Amino acid sequence: MKIRQPNVLYGEFCPVCKGDFGSFEIDKGLCQYRKHPLLPSRLEEELKNLDNLFTKLLGSSMRNLQRLWALRVLNHISFPITAPTGTGKTVFGLIISLYLAEYKKKKSYLIFPTSILVKENHERLINFLKKAGFKLKIIAYHGDINEKEKEILKQKITDFEYDILITTNQFISKNFNLLRGKRFDYLFVDDVDALLKASKNVEKVLMLLGVKPSEIKNKQAIPDVKRGTLMVSTATAKPGKSAELFFNILGFRVGVFQNLVRNIEDKYVKQKSKNLLLEILRILQDGGLIFASREEELYKLRDFLKEHGIKVGLAISKKKKDLEDFASGKINILLGVATSYGVMVRGLDYPERIKFAIFYGIPSVRIPLHVESPGEKLTHFLKTLLGNKFDENKTLRENLAGISKESLMERGIFVEDEYLVFPDITTYIQASGRTSRMYQGGITKGLSIVMDTPEKIDIFIKRATLKNILFAKLNLTELKSLKKLLDEDRRKLRTKTKEEEIINPYLFIVESPNKVRQIASFFGKPNIIATEHGGIYEVTTGNHVLIIAPSFGHVSDLSVKRGLHGIETEKNNFKFIFTPIRKCKNCSYTFTDNYKVVKNEIVCPRCESRDIVDSFHHINFLRTLSYHTGNVIIATDPDREGEKIAWDLRNLLYPYAKSIKRSQFHEVTREAILEALTNLKEFDLERVKAQFVRRAEDRWLGFELSSFLQDYFKDKNLSAGRAQSPVLGWIIERTLK
Repeated sequence: MKIRQPNVLYGEFCPVCKGDFGSFEIDKGLCQYRKHPLLPSRLEEELKNLDNLFTKLLGSSMRNLQRLWALRVLNHISFPITAPTGTGKTVFGLIISLYLAEYKKKKSYLIFPTSILVKENHERLINFLKKAGFKLKIIAYHGDINEKEKEILKQKITDFEYDILITTNQFISKNFNLLRGKRFDYLFVDDVDALLKASKNVEKVLMLLGVKPSEIKNKQAIPDVKRGTLMVSTATAKPGKSAELFFNILGFRVGVFQNLVRNIEDKYVKQKSKNLLLEILRILQDGGLIFASREEELYKLRDFLKEHGIKVGLAISKKKKDLEDFASGKINILLGVATSYGVMVRGLDYPERIKFAIFYGIPSVRIPLHVESPGEKLTHFLKTLLGNKFDENKTLRENLAGISKESLMERGIFVEDEYLVFPDITTYIQASGRTSRMYQGGITKGLSIVMDTPEKIDIFIKRATLKNILFAKLNLTELKSLKKLLDEDRRKLRTKTKEEEIINPYLFIVESPNKVRQIASFFGKPNIIATEHGGIYEVTTGNHVLIIAPSFGHVSDLSVKRGLHGIETEKNNFKFIFTPIRKCKNCSYTFTDNYKVVKNEIVCPRCESRDIVDSFHHINFLRTLSYHTGNVIIATDPDREGEKIAWDLRNLLYPYAKSIKRSQFHEVTREAILEALTNLKEFDLERVKAQFVRRAEDRWLGFELSSFLQDYFKDKNLSAGRAQSPVLGWIIERTLK
């Protein structure tokens, strides 16, 4: 698609020669003066090589989200990924490390939360290595290897003669002395939640990227120091204070997103019955995960199901054969425990096999009390903390001791077998996500069933609603039709299908930084990446990953030097020449191309300060973001001025993005933003033309009359507006009559 320019030229906006940027540059993607491509040729070549590697290893190209991540890594930008399960975060981390080692001779360190994930991803890397035909050295260290092999691997890690290192988070905590003083070019943390549990790990990771201890101590980065690139991945991030070092040193802040991409039927049963579980399994038959709430229930369930002829295995680190048998179809059902770092919760990725998950008991976090009541536990804790002062406060003692099970349940907390029990929605999201995974044809459909007592189910559903997960009561009569849908989806998965992007990245442009922050807050706590142009905010809204950035209002205005006040006439047609808007930070004077140049620098025409804010630089920044995302949505205000800003942005960003659309909303609410995202529009040229006419009147009438008044009265402070002057003339004329 080509954009036909309505007689508009953007002076001083070409990123190559800093000259004119018009229809030739927009249509051809070339600087007309220097005949040089507008897109960065080095990155284009690297993207092509990386995409070829993805195709060779996976049989398909990079997804659009993976392309965004690749461009950040290739540009040495450290960043967090907060995206739903199944979006290809881990496989990207593996393949980009291979690419960096083979093509750029760079060292990578991949960190996973559990030993089983280290082993699985080491095997995947070895398979990728064989497919690619690379000869690279990869070391994987985990808790399941024998002591003799551990010592050999420790020596190899110390010698630093490898291309890729894979370990758990615990390895950094226990064996950092083996890594001290070493610098990695790329560091991938598959689960930043686990890493952040030990605050010192953040400092250790930073040191492995080449950050100096003095920078960590002062919590401030030294400018222009070469460091490695950090990419942290999470699907359920809850960053603590230790994560602030990432922002202070590397310029990014990990957010908390709302999980909105789930193709899962969430069902509940207000009954925890083995016989009912068996009845459900007889209907669904194959491809299921059963999550016990506690480990002691796990083996009882296994024995019960085996007695009734169900082919069942255990998903625990010591039962690797059961995992293999499930993947191959020899076992129908896998049993595991619903804990945040359980093997089945985070370690399985079998989209063709896993169709449904059953939670035999709600996922929960259990805290031991070891005293007679929760009130007494709290009393004991405070007495230890406060000493004698606690005994003096009779009211406090009596209130705490009176905490009942009922009052705790009102707050969504249970007391069970000397434990405080909290519903764990985060683990539920992660575990049920095994049933619905992204693939090149879309996202597989999954079924998730939670079984427990009525009281627990009610509280669990209430908590889940806060995460936009809506449950419905399970009807056994509908299970057969649901099974057909699940089976049909897996058949589609096994056949080659047209590639479909479910989640796409978009640059979402609004006018002001305040509006950026307000919109980002609607979708959880955003990722923030600091830049010299301010922070950009990244959120997930469902099938959009929005990188929200401001335009800071108008980005161009009519030239002062060219044409008649920036407008040229060509055979009864008008050509509008727009140039960047500059503002002096010293005296606040705003100007366009009527500047002075001193020692090859633009200076303020009034005070000659070099401290200038230039919209040309901000446009180049937005061009970079457009190139990274490939898609742009411009959501400036729905009026003439907003449409002119949107039209300018469309023209100036077009060569860098595959798609640029207009979005409008009339109130700043979450619902209005989501509605605007689903109803993208084209640009309203009539409004754009109306604004052009208004600017022409400003210049031809307002500027000319102002110049006449200033010359006539010898006063440079006088001015005449395009609207006020005709009205004043009419008043004078009527008065004289």
